[in-house]
Amino acid sequence: MRTRRPTTRRATNFTSNGRSAARSQPDLCWEIVGYDYWQITGDTGSGATLGPFKGRVDVIGAGLSYTTLINKSPLVLNLRHYQEFNAENRREGNSTLASATIKW
Repeated sequence: MRTRRPTTRRATNFTSNGRSAARSQPDLCWEIVGYDYWQITGDTGSGATLGPFKGRVDVIGAGLSYTTLINKSPLVLNLRHYQEFNAENRREGNSTLASATIKW
């Protein structure tokens, strides 16, 4: 488990650009997902002990969405897995996200 020491970071901005390509069945959709993440301004303040330390990473993965009705209300289930690569000034890793959305 990773723990962080409280720090102060000021004037740090980030940008992210995402893309996806999908293939669908009536209730099921799988997709290739990805994004690029750039820290466009450097860290400042007392917590910036390593200097500006701008980070960036490229990410690609797969996603799966399933849509159904529950008592005439649409339910959407999403599952996505991302793999990071080409990381600069940050760690590379994997992440898996799951979500459910229902309209009331």
